[in-house]
Amino acid sequence: MNLRQAIAADEPLLSQFFSSSLAGSGLELHETRPKGFFSKYHLGSKDSTTYILEDTPGEILGTATMTFVNGAFEGKPQTIGYASDLRIAPTRRAILAWTQQFNDVFQEICTQRQCERVFSTVLKNQTQAANALLRPRNQRRNLPRYCLYRNFSVHAVFGKWPLPLKGTPALRVRPGTESDINRIFNYLYDHREQNLHFPYFRNAETFNDFLNHWPGFSWDSFHILHNSKDDWFGVWYEWNPGLVFEWNVLKLQGRMELLGHLLRWLALPNWRRAKIHVGKFLSMKWILFCRCQNPDNFNEIIRQALTRTQPPEFLVMHSFEEDQTKVLDSHWISAELKGGLYGLIEADKSPSGSFFHSPTDRAPLWELPLI
Repeated sequence: MNLRQAIAADEPLLSQFFSSSLAGSGLELHETRPKGFFSKYHLGSKDSTTYILEDTPGEILGTATMTFVNGAFEGKPQTIGYASDLRIAPTRRAILAWTQQFNDVFQEICTQRQCERVFSTVLKNQTQAANALLRPRNQRRNLPRYCLYRNFSVHAVFGKWPLPLKGTPALRVRPGTESDINRIFNYLYDHREQNLHFPYFRNAETFNDFLNHWPGFSWDSFHILHNSKDDWFGVWYEWNPGLVFEWNVLKLQGRMELLGHLLRWLALPNWRRAKIHVGKFLSMKWILFCRCQNPDNFNEIIRQALTRTQPPEFLVMHSFEEDQTKVLDSHWISAELKGGLYGLIEADKSPSGSFFHSPTDRAPLWELPLI
């Protein structure tokens, strides 16, 4: 078996191999990328490499992608890597070949970029991945160890229960404009030295350049929660992920099947709701670049964002466990998917003290599409 870098000509085969279903939490999905397999990796970086494990030409048995950005860790700007989209054919031969070859490639590519920090994510419901990557392993295999850095949750908000839900009369919402760039940057990224940044923006100009390369970016998709004195209480950006990737629902079971029935039952006049249908793509609006002062402000952001959705569309956002401002109210019909952000540590090394954090630590600045 041979492990090599993917090239543009491999895209059809990669798309076919990667299109195997994603199962978890009662929801089985099929992912497609309308603008090409590699488009997702260009969201936050111009430096990504996809590796292919093949037995014979045209027969892919495994793939993974390494992405590198100019980030920051412990207050120091540096190159930070992210390992994602690991898929291995479920055969012992493929798994052994991957573990024997990928470790050397992993160390080489990090050395070339002078990258000392590499992260990856594992969802809590991915039991096979958790067993393979997180459990104690034979030290003779000399594989990178996964050390938990932060826990996070992905929230899907489908609508609200038919209960009174008042807004905050003293607060208003207006769309952002390009003239707000400095204030938006300062609001989102104060205390910058205390966070993990992926990527790191030195100033408002670099942040503005990043936004202008974001698929479908428009300033009126930024929203600002403020009072009559123009004091800001929240900022967020609403984005359609279908510009880069789409998820087709293959199967609903368990709690997700019950939720699907519930959402159809709630399809009554004046009840804002989403729908999940087997055989159709999920219609989502993602909340990005979101910061607010407290949970009340966060729930007002959710309420305001829902007013701009059209069924079957629903909201998706994420939060790290340290961020106590992003707590959903019980009024929402929602689902939660938990995951962990892990640092990849060489087998013969131990994690630094920064991996052992306290609840008062600042949450990482890492947007959901880049996870």
